[in-house]
Amino acid sequence: MVTLTFYPKRKKTYNEQLQSDLEKITFDLTKASRKDPPAPEPVDTVSSMVTNEALKLTKWLTADTVIIVANGPSAKGFKAPPDIPVIAVNSAVQWLNRWDWFFTLDLSAKNIINFQTALKVKRRKAVIAVPDMIVKPNQTKYPKSYVMTRLVGAPSSEPVDHTSPQWGLWRYKARLGLTRTQGAISTGNSAYGALNLAYHLGFTSTVLIGVDGTQDAGVDGDKPKDLAYLPLLFQSAEKDMYVINCGSLDGFKHVDFDVWYAGYKDTSS
Repeated sequence: MVTLTFYPKRKKTYNEQLQSDLEKITFDLTKASRKDPPAPEPVDTVSSMVTNEALKLTKWLTADTVIIVANGPSAKGFKAPPDIPVIAVNSAVQWLNRWDWFFTLDLSAKNIINFQTALKVKRRKAVIAVPDMIVKPNQTKYPKSYVMTRLVGAPSSEPVDHTSPQWGLWRYKARLGLTRTQGAISTGNSAYGALNLAYHLGFTSTVLIGVDGTQDAGVDGDKPKDLAYLPLLFQSAEKDMYVINCGSLDGFKHVDFDVWYAGYKDTSS
């Protein structure tokens, strides 16, 4: 193991410094680079040893359902109920009334700020999945963060149709299906990564809020990139997780959250 430190040639902006702090890592020089790792073998092995138990919160150990809240327009006005655990994805952490876990696999400058916001909240857990950057919780100056490894899909030829969902899967090196490997997340999209986190946490059903797969401006006003491939990701996880679509995600029947929640409370009482 060799520690490499990268020094800037000019003074960094605030956002650049935040990202630089996160990316100061120790890694094995036998690995080719900090690029995405090669396609995983049938049995995934990662050097990040974040255990499922470390990710859990005592308050929700017996819960079987979790709400994943992303920034899609259908989430506007959503208020998380107090009796169901919540995973906030990316910018949702800035406007949600309450959450239990923060998750991102997008280390853009904006999401570094979202991560910093999450770290300031007591009794919550901030989780990041990164490509080929293995940082254990006790090796980072962010003691409340949990850094996981992103697993990419198998190499394939570029689809001819750049408007197809299959091209989106190829473009983002998406990995279909949830990984069972502790310390790892199947990559493709932060909301989909949050679904894999939910699986590691032991949940068996997930309510999606603001996971829309459209290019309409989100709650924070930002417009996402093409997400036409998003339904394929979530459909690939159905054998491991029951998905309740309270957003606008194609390929899943829409369920009104208030109607679902009323039924949830009835069956839980």
